[in-house]
Amino acid sequence: MALLESVKSFLGIKASRSTRQLNKKLIQARHDASTSTDAHWLAAETLPANQSYSPLHRKRLVSRSRYEFGENSPILVGATQTYATDFIGGKGPSLQITDPRLSTKTQQKIERLWKEWCKETRYRSKLWKARYIRMIEGETFIPLVNDITLKNPVKLNIEILENFQVGDGSSYTSSLLQNSKINNVKGNKNRQPKVRDNQAKIKEIDGIRITNGKPTDYFVANDPDNQFSPILGRTGQWINKTYMIHWRRQLRNSARSAPELAASLPLCALLRRYTLATVKSAETVAMFTGLLETEVQANGNPYTGSESSWADDPYQYESTRWPLEAGMIATLPTGTKFQQPKAEQPTTTYDEFTEACVREIVRPMNQPLNVALGHSGGYNMASGTLDNNLYSNTLKNDQIDCDEEINDIVLDAWLEEAQLIPGFLPNEYHEKISRAESLDHDWHWPERQHHTDPLKTQLAITEAWEAGRVTDSDIQTKFYNRDPEVHYENLRKQNERRKALDLPLPSGKGNDLTQIEGFLEETESNSEDSTKSSSKSKPNKTNKPKEAAEV
Repeated sequence: MALLESVKSFLGIKASRSTRQLNKKLIQARHDASTSTDAHWLAAETLPANQSYSPLHRKRLVSRSRYEFGENSPILVGATQTYATDFIGGKGPSLQITDPRLSTKTQQKIERLWKEWCKETRYRSKLWKARYIRMIEGETFIPLVNDITLKNPVKLNIEILENFQVGDGSSYTSSLLQNSKINNVKGNKNRQPKVRDNQAKIKEIDGIRITNGKPTDYFVANDPDNQFSPILGRTGQWINKTYMIHWRRQLRNSARSAPELAASLPLCALLRRYTLATVKSAETVAMFTGLLETEVQANGNPYTGSESSWADDPYQYESTRWPLEAGMIATLPTGTKFQQPKAEQPTTTYDEFTEACVREIVRPMNQPLNVALGHSGGYNMASGTLDNNLYSNTLKNDQIDCDEEINDIVLDAWLEEAQLIPGFLPNEYHEKISRAESLDHDWHWPERQHHTDPLKTQLAITEAWEAGRVTDSDIQTKFYNRDPEVHYENLRKQNERRKALDLPLPSGKGNDLTQIEGFLEETESNSEDSTKSSSKSKPNKTNKPKEAAEV
């Protein structure tokens, strides 16, 4: 084609319109990155997502990720565990029922029953483990199981499975054949997905059964330590997606996922090699107490003055070592000078290189350097706050994902089982909400502290409350992770108790608890007289008892 165009050009024949348009498109689509032939791009591939995340490839990535982020690097192990701890936020998510069909008393009882179940099943710590495993292995499998050992009437429980416990263990090219063998259905030669009917196409990839592009079942091995055998296969069972939560960050349209920190693994190896090389260099220099500098020729012996080679002297090694004692005076051989070796490692740039590597390693987590290292040396307040804003948004995004993909599913399963237990849930719940209807609710996570000065934080909250920009519910749920109604009840009990002991009531700007007490009394009595009397009753600060002042 190119030769024909050259001949036409030589003869003066113009190129066709389609040829000119094609050449124009080729020129417009030119990019330096697409035309480069550097060795840097040799690892780039265009494989489908499921082939890129094949079992052999994932196994290697997960094992190396466990090695660096879960076992051997103190800084990186601390960084990943800190992220999981910040994700949970101390108390973990708390349930708040907001369904208007239920009374406040019924809502509080359901919340209390859920809290008791979470405490016995250690739900908060399991969420911590789930987020930690997802970060290192790329995905977490959480089956819903029936645990008869629980004392709680609801026998529902969750488990956190190992990454390799889900899957048949075969490679991607043979996974369809192997899974067909497990289900007593012979696979064909081409290992094509099994077709149940003309509409639905079912295929199995690495232990996940996919129907019309969506996962429907998961193969869980009975023994996670039992490796895959091409002859015997792997014993296990298929679990429907209704009872299995597959929590991951799906970046590509694949059945499985790679570790979230897979891109940082080469830097982990680089940081380890540089650290070991620095220590080796420092140890080598520290092995020498001193060095003798001489002008004798290379094969000469400074102790004898002869030109015999040191290799011919059987005592040359012993003659270069002297026992040292405190206060001793020694003489040196003729023509020699004594000098101590200078330690060049670690250099002043060692800390800078280490921090640069750690900063780049934890970048996929959006974690600030001071949080990853565990100290804020060299940080000021402004830079620390800006870095933590990005970190806080990332944590909040993960918490929302956890609410939608884990908490809501577990709560629905808990309510479904709780409805079957006679007398467990309030009668109002059975009367107003059917089993097919969902329960309106919210999840509240502990708020991370954005300022190191708690007084300034409290003043900012008070000013926002006085200006009407936030409500009591916003403050209690966002900053203290508790139900406002519970807070009001605790205030009422506190005020009654302090009045009985003749103790002053605490008060402050924008937070006068006597006003809250008056509001509670107004709500209970619905009387204008009680409202006026409660608003006028203020603690007498001038006539405080001496004992109360000391308290």
